[in-house]
Amino acid sequence: MCPDPGVPENGKRTGSDIRVGASLQFSCDDSYVLQGSKSITCQKVTDTLAAWSDHRPFCRGKSSKRTFTTGGNLQ
Repeated sequence: MCPDPGVPENGKRTGSDIRVGASLQFSCDDSYVLQGSKSITCQKVTDTLAAWSDHRPFCRGKSSKRTFTTGGNLQ
């Protein structure tokens, strides 16, 4: 089994099976955009370890803008 990735804030998850071979699908509420994979699959890594095929996606507001300062810091 993979760890439960939860549900992204301002989004939805379809599926609840977290066993090896299972996939989960993600979507976002209106006014939000999915950042990352729409679907992740639980994969066997070793005999005792399983992990998701990608990081859990998150939902970002369509109007949010990130800017970087000259020092590379996020504002």
